[in-house]
Amino acid sequence: MKKMYFVYIVLTMGIFILAIIWAKSDIMFMIDVPSLALLLGPTILMLLSHFSPKEFINAFKAAMAKNSASKGELKNALLFFSTAQTLIAASTVVAVFLGIIMVLGAIWKGYDNNARILSGWMAVDFVSILYLAFGMLFVTVPFKSAVKKKLNELES
Repeated sequence: MKKMYFVYIVLTMGIFILAIIWAKSDIMFMIDVPSLALLLGPTILMLLSHFSPKEFINAFKAAMAKNSASKGELKNALLFFSTAQTLIAASTVVAVFLGIIMVLGAIWKGYDNNARILSGWMAVDFVSILYLAFGMLFVTVPFKSAVKKKLNELES
């Protein structure tokens, strides 16, 4: 993984923030603790059921290090990031379904006159999907790609 990775993250986030500002929206709409908890909580807990905290760190080190990781370490890192990508997607699906069930349940019980409550639950759905996209864009895909690239270099 290139050393400039973090610079590219900042620049990419800057583009997203500028787009939100240009659209005359409020960036605080994009910050939602329940969505973050529904994504990160299950993802991290399920990752801990397969990997130790030391293996978490080693996976990131293997992706970031300058070709110092062994083939076994790279394969474990690849497995870690592949598993993380699958788990964050699965957590998002669960979060979205929970939000939809809450909205439909509220409508069914006659809470449909309270748009503020319903829109809050719907926001959990959409922001959860946004966080999934950010997680894949900034973590799982780049790190997984860096590990695959190193494995390819090792094998050739």
